[in-house]
Amino acid sequence: MFVRIKARINSKGDVKKYAYLVRSKRRKKSKKHPKQKVVAYLGRIVELNNNLQQSTTPNLNTLRANLKPMFKELLISNGFKETSKDSFRRNDIYINTQRSVVKDIKTSQKLCLKVNEGYISSYSLSMLMNYRPIESIEKEVGRDFAKKLIAAGLNPSQEVFMALYLLISKKFHGK
Repeated sequence: MFVRIKARINSKGDVKKYAYLVRSKRRKKSKKHPKQKVVAYLGRIVELNNNLQQSTTPNLNTLRANLKPMFKELLISNGFKETSKDSFRRNDIYINTQRSVVKDIKTSQKLCLKVNEGYISSYSLSMLMNYRPIESIEKEVGRDFAKKLIAAGLNPSQEVFMALYLLISKKFHGK
């Protein structure tokens, strides 16, 4: 699955971009290109400028507890203010990392924040905060986890990624 961006021109002539989660399906009998199906609407895209991220080495025992400070650091460096323990706000944009919510306060519509190479949306927050390793070899688990981190806009250092991966592998192998 991947994120597809669609641009629309509104009645005022402004270009607005919207994000959709799309799945490709190969057609078995036909030689035509793959068929794509929209799985979910992620929301209107808001681009964030600052991609500063200097995460320290994780030292907590759960993946979720380590990811929250990374999101907090990224959001605060982009002008968000922490309103409560897991909630952040900038102008009309509201984010709650505990409940995986990214929305516009005025309209209560979903938003998708473009940062680094990924998008912070309700879907990406939920997928990362509730990450379950795929059943495969360790190399594939690491690749899947790295893709999810980048898709959610996080860009950890190699040291931080390895520490997070060790947390996952402990759960994965039951050690």
